[in-house]
Amino acid sequence: MVLVWRNHIGVRSYMYSQHEISAEEHVDWYDKSIRNANHHLLIFEVDNEPMGFVKFIKNEHSLGADWGFYAAPNAPIGMGRKLGHTALSYGFGKLKLQEVCGQALIHNDRSIKMHLALGFKQKNLQAKPYFDGKNHHQVFAFSMLSQDWMQSNSN
Repeated sequence: MVLVWRNHIGVRSYMYSQHEISAEEHVDWYDKSIRNANHHLLIFEVDNEPMGFVKFIKNEHSLGADWGFYAAPNAPIGMGRKLGHTALSYGFGKLKLQEVCGQALIHNDRSIKMHLALGFKQKNLQAKPYFDGKNHHQVFAFSMLSQDWMQSNSN
């Protein structure tokens, strides 16, 4: 299911790696991820229906993590923001993260808007654009601290 979602053109066109991922590549990625205690792979569900994927990759030398996410291609409008809110509650609560960092390619308006709506602070564009083998893409970086999340969600 996650591989089908990830290979959907509406998802992969916003990823660093935009080629269609083979089953072998996917299994290799999954095997490496579940063997790494710093990787947390999550399926977001609503009423027992899978609606998206989230990953947190904890930094080895800090209490922070990088995150990535996508809603299922058939998820209703607005599900991405619910996924983000739920995932951040999990990251700052259960995982006890002090910072969550994210990135979005400059053409991924929905991810950029979602990060900002969730309360992330936008950092500068990354100094070195991402090269996908054909084109260079500017990348926005985002960061949210635990205390900012707790303060904005205490009401």
